[in-house]
Amino acid sequence: MADSTDLSGSRGWLLVGLIALTLVVVPAAVWYLTIGLQAGYGVYVALAMLPALLFGAIGVWTALRHRDAV
Repeated sequence: MADSTDLSGSRGWLLVGLIALTLVVVPAAVWYLTIGLQAGYGVYVALAMLPALLFGAIGVWTALRHRDAV
């Protein structure tokens, strides 16, 4: 029986997707913008900040899930 801290369902895949987004998609977008387009400095800063915000949101979400389970 799965308890409320089990991440094998859709919540687990959501975490995998967010981590893949932060580790693969955003750096690929920054790499593409540096060689393909000449974007402004603000675009690079905003794209670099996106993984930090997502990892922070993941940390808060998992902490709240753990607190509710205890």
